Amino acid sequence: MTTRIAAPPEAVFAAIADPRKPFLTGNPVTTMTVVGDQTVGAGTVYRWTFALPLGLTLQFDEVVTEWIENQCLAYRAISGWEMAAASALAPDDGGTRVTFTLRYQLPGLWQWLIPRRLARLGARQALANLRNYVPRQTVGAGRGHGKPVTLFEQTIAIAAPPEEVFRVVGDPRSKLAWVPAIKRVEMHAGHTPGLGARYVASSRVARAEFAFQEEIVEWEPPHRLVYQGESPWGRFCTTWRIEPAPGGSWAHYRMEYWFPGGRPGRLVGSLLATFVRGPMTRGVARRVKATVEGGKKEAD
Repeated sequence: MTTRIAAPPEAVFAAIADPRKPFLTGNPVTTMTVVGDQTVGAGTVYRWTFALPLGLTLQFDEVVTEWIENQCLAYRAISGWEMAAASALAPDDGGTRVTFTLRYQLPGLWQWLIPRRLARLGARQALANLRNYVPRQTVGAGRGHGKPVTLFEQTIAIAAPPEEVFRVVGDPRSKLAWVPAIKRVEMHAGHTPGLGARYVASSRVARAEFAFQEEIVEWEPPHRLVYQGESPWGRFCTTWRIEPAPGGSWAHYRMEYWFPGGRPGRLVGSLLATFVRGPMTRGVARRVKATVEGGKKEAD
């Protein structure tokens, strides 16, 4: 599993090596403590506790097995279950490419109670948390604090296979066809659609045009695409999930916004969302469907 983080390797390594693990433990059902005095380097032991439904808990210890500054952090479980994981970091055009691998075998009935799909979802969420957490620490406040506002979310039935849907939504330049407000998209020099691709898009409100930066941070063709960016109104993240369906595909589309200004900003953003959600949802659904199905007919 690979993602790109808009921060240098030393900032990413500092986050994953932090014994507090704030990007993993920022919820009431997960706690982590360090066993002993050592807190950094190979040999450090962490104790994790997960609160599960029905009052059940899952607890295990893990030890750091590899610690290469700004390059790799690996660890394995030493109690509770069989597990080995590693995060490999590599510079990537001003940011960091993070590759996370996980191998595990849960003990006893746990392997039936916790499906592998759930573990994969948890790993993906951890990478998303890391991707949001690190830039906030390196750039400063005002980037993604608090809960986001879901600007719109929808599922679109498209008469084309997932590969055709991904080909369209995965190319930022296609937004000119299916995002009503977008008027211009320019890829950064040397960038093509794919993980880490960055580009400038602009939208027009009345006679004013607003430009904003976007970047593809997850790229798993033909099933998953995530891009995030900054606009004059805050930070946003858009996720596409594409699944095969009888006669074509289901395309799940969600756009979240972190409005500036704390709680008041979020309240204003929520109010704004009530006005734009309906027209934007219908407009995007109609245009994506027409763009993909029209392109498929031309290819046929």
